[in-house]
This record gives sequence, C-alpha cells and structure tokens, in this order.
Amino acid sequence: MVHVFAQLAGGVRILRPRIAATCLLAKELVLIGTMPDTSGMEEPHHQDTLAHEEDVRALLVAGKRAEEARREARARVILFPLVVFAGWAIIHTPLMNVFRGFQIWTHEFGHATVAWWSGYRAIPLPIGWTNLEFDKSTVVYVCLLFLLGALATSSWRERKRVTAGIAAVLIVAQAYMTWVLPESTGDTLGSFAGVGGEFYLSTLSMLAFFVRFPEKFRWGQCRYFFLFIGALTFWRVFEFWIGVASGTETIPYGTMVNGADDVGGDMNKLVQAGWTEARITTTYVILGGACLVALIAGYGAAVTLNLKRLSASR
Repeated sequence: MVHVFAQLAGGVRILRPRIAATCLLAKELVLIGTMPDTSGMEEPHHQDTLAHEEDVRALLVAGKRAEEARREARARVILFPLVVFAGWAIIHTPLMNVFRGFQIWTHEFGHATVAWWSGYRAIPLPIGWTNLEFDKSTVVYVCLLFLLGALATSSWRERKRVTAGIAAVLIVAQAYMTWVLPESTGDTLGSFAGVGGEFYLSTLSMLAFFVRFPEKFRWGQCRYFFLFIGALTFWRVFEFWIGVASGTETIPYGTMVNGADDVGGDMNKLVQAGWTEARITTTYVILGGACLVALIAGYGAAVTLNLKRLSASR
C-alpha cells in the first residue's frame, strides 16, 4: 500500500502544472465570454474622428482665405495709392534720371505692341529705338496667338474670367490688325503708339495690379514693380503733354538717336500723315485724361469689390 500511495503522490506532482494551466485557460475563456462586443462601436468612432479632422481643415482654409482677403484689401486700398503717389513725387526729383530708361523702353514697347499685333517683327530697345521689319511674319502671328491662347485657357481653368476676357479681346484685335487694318492706317497708328504707349501701357501696368492672373505667372509680387514703373511713366508723360497744351513745353520733333532734325521722328510722321499740331496735342491730352479716369474708376471698383469680399468672409 505504501508503494501505491507513493506512486499516486508522484503522479499528482507531475499533473499539478498541467492542471493549473488548464484552470488559467478556463478562467481567461470565461472572462472573454463576459466582455461586451465593441466591433460595432469602432466604425462610428472612426467616422467622428474623420468628421472632426474635416471640420478643422475647413476652418484652417477659411482662416487662410480671410487673412489673404485682409492682406489684399490693405494692398488695394492703401499700398496702391501710396505707390502711385510715390511715382508722381519721384518725377519731380533727380531720382527720375535713374528711372528714365523705363519710360523710354515703355515708349518703344508702344511701337512694338502695334507691330506685333499687326504681324510684324519688332525688337524694342531701351535706347530710343525699335528694330522693325516691314514684311508681315506668320511666325509672329502664330506665336502671339499661342501666348494669348495659353493665357485665355489658363485663366478659364482657374475661373479667372477677367483675364480670360482680356485675352479674348486681344485675340480679336490681333486678327483685325493683322488681316483687316489698312497698311497706311497701321503706319500712322505705329507712329502714334510711341507716346500713346507711354499713356496706355503705363495705365494698363497700374490697373493690372488689381487683376488676378493664373498662378503660373507669379504676379503677386511682380505687380508692385510694374505698378511703380507705370506710375512714373504715366505722370511724366501726362504732365509733359499738359505742358504742351498750356504752352510751357513744345512738341518733341525728331528722334532720340538722331536729334530734333530727324524727319523720321514720330511727330514728324504724324504731321506727314496730315495731323496738325493742335490735333496731336489735343489727342494726347484726351488720351491722358481718359487713362486717368480709367485709373480712378479701376481703383474705386477694385476697392468696392474687395470690401464686399471682406464683409462676406466675416
């Protein structure tokens, strides 16, 4: 009997770890069976998290847009007139000699724009001269049409209707000036467009400050440079022709390169085309006045529109 009990005791010692492990496993199974089923609760929690993230993202975007609107309002309402006034002040100082080349270049671009829109090759130089070819070029027409088409397409895709409309008008003007406009009229227009370009190109440079071009043009910072140069050029040429009308200045005959005796100057060509000095002076003064009115109207419209956007964003 003693031998039998000894064997049983040994068997219990061997089975004890296995029995303990089995009891522990059974206990865990019981606990698992009593836990609530949360599989259906995870999805709503995940959806709530996503909704919260979308709300935060929307608030950040709205805040960014509001800040951009305030920054644009400051630029349009305050910085624009300050830069324009600075341009007027500088033309009455020796500093204007530093920027004189930009006015000359704007003059030459006036000649060049008429040439390009009429299908001619032209290279405006900041020395008072524009290299111009007298045969129409299909390459010039196609290249300019491509650039205007790219501007119209990019503007339309980014929903910038103003620049898209401007590009469309310029495309129509290019077709008319290249294929319909009489050559003699084009020549007279090209002579007129030197000083004329100082008026309308400078005004367009300033008004372009309010235009939202496609992002690829990086217009946001460049516009300040064109605004400043446009202001300098406009006030300089405007005051000069007011002086011509009042008798304190004289019509600038000749050319910058060959002097006042050069009969190939812009004013000389206008006289040869039948224009009188009174007509030349009156036309430029009227053009200057129209540009000034357009500038004031553009500023007023831009400020009004921007204030409406600010009130809508609040």
